[in-house]
Amino acid sequence: MGEARGEARGRLTEARATLLRLGGKRFGPPPASVVATLEGIADLVRLEELTDRVLDAHSWGELVPDAAQPG
Repeated sequence: MGEARGEARGRLTEARATLLRLGGKRFGPPPASVVATLEGIADLVRLEELTDRVLDAHSWGELVPDAAQPG
């Protein structure tokens, strides 16, 4: 059971890293609010959906609109 949890955490970490890497290449470095929002997502399917949308979005704000924007 612990092994399965560790594997799930690893997959989440990998999905976040992929999303941040691809998004960073497209939009530039993510704001801290985006990183915090992505770190708070514990649903692998949601992270994969966001990764799929990287090519369709025009900015981090469009990709992750629920991230608190500084202001």
